[in-house]
Amino acid sequence: MWPIGDESPRRTTPFVVYGLVAANVAAFAATLADGSRGADTVTKWGFTAAHFSVLTLFTSMFLHGGIFHIVGNMLYLWIFGDNVEDALGHFGFLAFYIAMGLAAGLGQYAANPDAVRPLVGASGAVSGVLGAYLMLFPNNRIKMLFWWYFYMRVFYMRAVWVLGFFFVMQVLYGAITGAASNVAYWAHVAGFLTGVAVAGLLLAFGVVKKPIAAAAPIRQGRRPVRLPDAETLRPATDADYLEVEPAAAAREGPRQAPEEAFAGAAGDDAAGRAEAIVAAVSSGELSKALAMTRVEMHKAGLRASPPTSLVAIADAFYQRKVHGVAFELYGEFIRRAPAGDFRLPEVKFRAGMVAARHLRDYEAARAFLSDVARCHGREERRALAEKEVETVNARLAVVAVQSEDALVSSPCAIVRRTAGPINLPEVGALVARESGKALADVTRLLRASVGFVATDLEPLKAKSVAARLQEMGVPVLVIPADKLVALPMAREARWAGVRPDGIQLGAAGDGSAPAPRKWEEVFFASIGKVVTEKNRPSPFGPEQHHRGQFMDVPIQGDFAVERSEKLVFDIFTLNPFQCFRLTSESASTAYAGPNGEARLQRNFARLVSDFVACGASVPTNGGPVLAALDAPARRWKGLTFDSIYDFDCYNYWRLQLEQYG
Repeated sequence: MWPIGDESPRRTTPFVVYGLVAANVAAFAATLADGSRGADTVTKWGFTAAHFSVLTLFTSMFLHGGIFHIVGNMLYLWIFGDNVEDALGHFGFLAFYIAMGLAAGLGQYAANPDAVRPLVGASGAVSGVLGAYLMLFPNNRIKMLFWWYFYMRVFYMRAVWVLGFFFVMQVLYGAITGAASNVAYWAHVAGFLTGVAVAGLLLAFGVVKKPIAAAAPIRQGRRPVRLPDAETLRPATDADYLEVEPAAAAREGPRQAPEEAFAGAAGDDAAGRAEAIVAAVSSGELSKALAMTRVEMHKAGLRASPPTSLVAIADAFYQRKVHGVAFELYGEFIRRAPAGDFRLPEVKFRAGMVAARHLRDYEAARAFLSDVARCHGREERRALAEKEVETVNARLAVVAVQSEDALVSSPCAIVRRTAGPINLPEVGALVARESGKALADVTRLLRASVGFVATDLEPLKAKSVAARLQEMGVPVLVIPADKLVALPMAREARWAGVRPDGIQLGAAGDGSAPAPRKWEEVFFASIGKVVTEKNRPSPFGPEQHHRGQFMDVPIQGDFAVERSEKLVFDIFTLNPFQCFRLTSESASTAYAGPNGEARLQRNFARLVSDFVACGASVPTNGGPVLAALDAPARRWKGLTFDSIYDFDCYNYWRLQLEQYG
C-alpha cells in the first residue's frame, strides 16, 4: 500500500523539493558509477555511529543503498514535501529538512552508538517532513494505491491515519528487529517526532500560520433571505411596453405594436411555438419545455430580427421559479435586439431583478438595472431599479463574513465577490504593498486562481487591504482561513438519476447502491467546458503541413494539434460533503430520466436538462443552463477552462461565494 498523491493545492512552486530530489538522484548515480558498486562511497561518506563525524552525518542524507530505497524516499518527499515547503517557505523548508536529517541520525546514534554499519538514506529527513505534514495538514486526503498481485485499487485516507500508521509501524519494527536490522527504524522515529515537535512549536509561537483548513459548508443561512414582490416580474403585457413617457418615445422613434413585434419574423409560426412552450411550462412539463426552448433558440439564431418570443417563454420559466433559464432567455433577447428597440428597458429590468434577487449575479444585475434607472420610460420601474442597485451596492460593500471579534484570532483570505475583469498590475501592486508579500507571488495567485486575491493575512491587514480594493471598485470578501469551504476530491460518478424530489448518485468503484439525495442536500452544482490541446506527430510530410492538407486539424510545424473539449458536471452534496463528477464523454456512466424509469439512458444532455428542470432550487453556476439550452460557443466564454485543475480552482472559489457571498 503506497501513497501516490494528496489533495492539498499549493500556492508556490516547490523549488527546494525539486532540488533535493535532483541532488539525491545525482548522488545515487555517482554511487552506481563507483566500480565497487558503491561500497567505497558508502563506507567513506555514510554515517558510522562507532566513528562519529558531523560531516558524514550530513552527507549520509544523500546516499541510498538501492533503487527501491531511493524511489520510496523520493516518492514520499515529492508527495508531502511540496505542501510543507509551501507552509515554511523555501529557505525555511531547506533548513528544516537538513535539521530533520541530522536529528534522525543522532536518534539512530543514541539507539545504537556502537554500530559499525554505515547509515545512509534520506529516510530520517523525509520522516521529519511527514511529522510536519501531520501537524499542518492532518485532515488532507491522501491518495493510496493498494496492489496485491493482479488486484489493484485506488482509495483515499486522511493524512492523520496514513502518517499515524507509518509512525506506529516504525516503532514496532524498531522494537522487534532491534540493532540487527538493516533499516534504521529509530532514525525514522526520531525524525518524525522531531518534525512533529518543531512544527508544533512554530505553530504555537505564530512563526508559521495554520494552512487553510478543510471545512464543510453549512446549509442553513448561507443565502440572504429576501422575498421579492410577487408583482415585480409578472408576465409581460402590452402596458409594459406602451406606457412610455413622451420624451422616451421621441428618442425611440417609430415602433411596432407589441402584438406585431412579438410575432417576429416567422409570423404566426413563431407565436405558435412560443405558446406551446409556455403551455408546457405552465403544466409542469419542464423537461419537454426545455427541449422545445432549445429548438427555439436555434431557430432564433437563424432569424435576422430579435427572438421576441423568448421573452414570453422567459416569463413562464420565471413563474415556475426556473430562474437560471429565465435569465438566459432574457439575456438572449438583449444580446440580439437592436440598440433602439423599445422593449429593451423592460427586458433589462426583468433580467436585472432575476440576477440580483435569485442568482446573485451582482455584476449583471448592476449593469442591467443601472441602465434601466437611466432610460426606462416608466417612473416606478426607474425607482425600483435605483433601489435595487443600492441594495446590490450595499451587499457588495460588506467585506467580512464574521463579526470583527471573530476575525482577530485567525489568518484570513480575501476573495473576490465578482468575476469581472480587474486591473491586474494595479491590484497586484496594492496587495503586495499592503500585505508585505512579494509582488511575484501575489501576481501568480491572481493569475492562477479565479477569485482569490490573497491568503494567510493577519485579520486587521486583510480588512485594510479589502477596504482599499473596495475603493478601487473590486468587491471582495474577507473570510477566516479556518472557515473556508473545502474543495472535496471529485469522485467519478458511474450512475446518476434525476427525480422530481431529488437525485441519485453512485460513485465509480463503490459497490453500494446509488445514494438518493433530496434537492435540499445538494449544496451546489457546476458545469464547465474543459478544452485541451496536444501535439502529435503528423503522418504527412512538412510540405503538406504547411499547405494545411491534414484534414481540418491545425498544423504547427511537424505536428498536428489535437483539440478536444468536454463538459464537466460537478455536483456537491451534503451529509457527507462530497463531489460527484460526470462528463459529456463518459461512456461508462448511466443516466436516468426524471421519472426514474428502469431503462437507463446514456445521454448527458438529457441528464442536464432534467437536472435544470427538476432541481431548479439548487444553486448553480451558469453552466447547467447553457448545457441544457445547447448554447453557442460564445456563451461559454467565462466557463471555458484549459484543464480540470483550472475548473477545480473555479469551483473552490464558487463554493466560498455560495456559503458566504
